[in-house]
Amino acid sequence: MIESWGPVTIDLADTSRKMGLALQERSALKSKKTRQAATLVSSLEEAASKFHSSIITESPMELASAKVLVARNLRPSNVTLVWTYDHKLKLRGVLAPSEEQVLVAIRGIKCPVLMIEGERGFLRARYGGSKKAEELKHRKETFGKLRVVVLPGAGHYPHLDSAKEVASLIQGFLFAGK
Repeated sequence: MIESWGPVTIDLADTSRKMGLALQERSALKSKKTRQAATLVSSLEEAASKFHSSIITESPMELASAKVLVARNLRPSNVTLVWTYDHKLKLRGVLAPSEEQVLVAIRGIKCPVLMIEGERGFLRARYGGSKKAEELKHRKETFGKLRVVVLPGAGHYPHLDSAKEVASLIQGFLFAGK
């Protein structure tokens, strides 16, 4: 896993309300185009720079990584580029699990697990000292065979910002002892 301890959860008592909100979002989305122009830009560099400067400052990203993410959403249009996005990416899930369901699933994992965190990633920056931090700590303790690696200086996108190091960690994990 990279910069994630599993799915977002909801309290069981909030299931119906959250499901209703998710269905309303999907209904409203039907009136929009799946991909819609977000910004007109003159180059990949300009789009990446705008995206990079809008990233949440608590978990920074390298400009080169921003280019990778932005490039897949640029479309030519006359003399400029249209930076687009997919509205569906912002929709909440219709059925989110409870924390208890996630813990049951984690207990069922019998193989070794590698978790790669960025030192400045969301897991550390966003949740420090909160109720969510306690839930994530409990998830971490629930794994049977867990190896956690924290990449110094890395943010939420270590697989982009430190691709070679992450690849090396994964290869070493998968092929250890072979």
